[in-house]
Amino acid sequence: IGIGAFPLRAVASMGDTATGAGQDDLPGAVPESQDSTSPVSPGVGEEDRSVSYVLMCLTGSNRQMLRDEDNLQKLDQLLRSVNLILRKYGVEVVAHTPADVDEAMYELWATEWVVQHGDLDVTGFKLSPVHRTLQGGRLDASATLGEVTAAFADLRADADLAAMYRRAAQAWSNEGLAGDAGSPTAGSSEATVALPDTSQVPCMAIYKAFETDAKLMRALLRARLFAGTLSAGSGSSQVTLRRAESLESSMVHSIPLGNRTPLVSMKLTQGHEEAFFAKNRPRTRVKARELLCGPGPMKDTRPAWTEDGPVEPKRLALWGDLVEACAEENNLPTQQRGLFVGISAVFHAASEAKCDGLVLERDDFIERLERRRDELVAEGSKAGRALSNITLVLGLVRTVLHRSALIVCKRKWKIACRGEETADFLATWTLGFYLKQTGVLNGHVEGAAA
Repeated sequence: IGIGAFPLRAVASMGDTATGAGQDDLPGAVPESQDSTSPVSPGVGEEDRSVSYVLMCLTGSNRQMLRDEDNLQKLDQLLRSVNLILRKYGVEVVAHTPADVDEAMYELWATEWVVQHGDLDVTGFKLSPVHRTLQGGRLDASATLGEVTAAFADLRADADLAAMYRRAAQAWSNEGLAGDAGSPTAGSSEATVALPDTSQVPCMAIYKAFETDAKLMRALLRARLFAGTLSAGSGSSQVTLRRAESLESSMVHSIPLGNRTPLVSMKLTQGHEEAFFAKNRPRTRVKARELLCGPGPMKDTRPAWTEDGPVEPKRLALWGDLVEACAEENNLPTQQRGLFVGISAVFHAASEAKCDGLVLERDDFIERLERRRDELVAEGSKAGRALSNITLVLGLVRTVLHRSALIVCKRKWKIACRGEETADFLATWTLGFYLKQTGVLNGHVEGAAA
């Protein structure tokens, strides 16, 4: 339902670095400057400084509902009642609603981190010629460890590169190709091979060892191929484009359509008027009126179909047309190359089509989703929300990705913490929020686990 909870003491003093907001912008973080309109319980921090605060973050449909003053007052009343109960336990809850742009940036930061540290399946990936740059791309040349670390410095994985280099030297020695006195002897173990920077190993041996190292291949994907994220929720969808020089300068694009848009009735607000019925978005306006309103005065939207009912193919096609029209007229980026990670509802669409966790080319991904959509329609399945979600994701992917782009949809990632131990991480915006606020975004996972 779009709610994340955090121990406030760990993050409030750092502010919201996604937008540069400071501590004063976190409701309840600075009690003496509380905004009376913020849904914060009374007495937070005023009397008992030993209270543990919990930051409750509301997003998705909850964020949309909180644009209404009546709903803000209801949330305020709820928190006051809850905190009266929690006070005897030394806990108080305060509310924070990040902007959709901030939420998307946190998702990008989380995804960038898990792509390198997680268990992304890189089986079958090979180093393309564009990454085989040692000695000017000459495959018959040799390179030193220093030259290897310089060529792949952007991976920020010097220790792994050194271990890979030792394995390449060992394999080269075992194959009987080494003739220099400074090369390792056959039969030496990786742990005992010690090469000075001046040692030379054939580039082909280096590339072969590199391709069999999952950690390095993930680091390469993260540094050079990872292009951004595709995400969708109940009321909006986002595309986040990563900039290699700085995650801080990455771009976020959004459309006001989510997988519940055609499933619920909504009282039309000024925000809906701007999103769906603006004169400068004529195609979106026509499609939205036909699907969501029908003829006559427009005061409320109506469900195009029920969440647990069958869907008419004509209305499903109209929903797909609305998504693509809205994406185009809201200037969503197009023809994007590289590796994209599908998260949130995009992951759920892939899971429905049984292709989650697979790195796929765009057209292969589209074909699998279309096949599952057609199966559900043909069965007359009561899967209204699944069909809404699949159609939404198809529209996003067709609009944004170039046919050469890759996409992998993954939600749960296994991260090595200490030794052989692993922990499950969910690549949601809450993980990015935690990593950024605690300063471990670019650090080792043990820093986060501790």
